[in-house]
Amino acid sequence: MSQVHNRGITLKEMVRESHAILLVKQARPFRVEEKIPIHEDTIKYPPFLKVKFRFLVTEVIYNDCCDISAGKEITAVDQRTGTELHMHKVYHLEGSLKSPIFEHYETGADLLKEKELILFVSHVGPDESHFISYESVSKKQEVLDLIKKLDKRPENGRAFPSPPGPAPQMPKRQG
Repeated sequence: MSQVHNRGITLKEMVRESHAILLVKQARPFRVEEKIPIHEDTIKYPPFLKVKFRFLVTEVIYNDCCDISAGKEITAVDQRTGTELHMHKVYHLEGSLKSPIFEHYETGADLLKEKELILFVSHVGPDESHFISYESVSKKQEVLDLIKKLDKRPENGRAFPSPPGPAPQMPKRQG
């Protein structure tokens, strides 16, 4: 397989890129694996292993994109999953060795061990969401301060707490 390169990003950059920032706990089953075949000959062309994580939203810290509220369960994948699937197909079906550059946040949290996490979400869909990364709950005040500093307020995106009911739909990003 190709060499993966990571470009480090800061907490500030992660907050800026997030459409939703959620406080979450693990839902059961937490880790769900899905094998995606890329060819009918699964011996010669191994399927791609897509890993999904299930979370229970305990608090919405920030949201500018979607109908999401405390008490809702979401299924999320790392936002790199689509690129990784494409790379898997190109490598096994075409023999190409492309080296991607992924943005990477060095988190202080352990996704598998923490009871509660801050989840930085780039896309929320009805069946599956994409997360940029996650961080320890101990960073919550720092995240709240960054939201204020980056001017992520109601007229620039919907900050919480908000009135009950579905979130207004925001226009889709261009490009």
